[in-house]
Amino acid sequence: MINVFSNQYFYPLIFMPLSSKLYPFVDGFSETIIQRSKELIKKATEIYLIGYNAKDDIIKDILLEAPAPTPLHIVKNGSAEQTMEEVLHLAPSLLVRGNASNFGFRDFAERYK
Repeated sequence: MINVFSNQYFYPLIFMPLSSKLYPFVDGFSETIIQRSKELIKKATEIYLIGYNAKDDIIKDILLEAPAPTPLHIVKNGSAEQTMEEVLHLAPSLLVRGNASNFGFRDFAERYK
């Protein structure tokens, strides 16, 4: 995969959000990343989305595998509450409102107990 992206990404591999399901673009992406994510989220006791708007198809597919009820926490620089509403709407019978932090990851990490 590194060659596909001209060595722009390093471990952990970070993909730009995909607004449409372009999974076949990278050989094995669905099997390696999406399917494994779905397996992991089935075991989640809480979900934290940090600095992420969650407006792509990938997160929608993954969140639909979460066990009910799973608390959702959003950490962003501003608009955490808006993102919380949007993400809760993606899987309303599975996710429940957790904490929304509008002051970014550094503040979150310093206050987390």
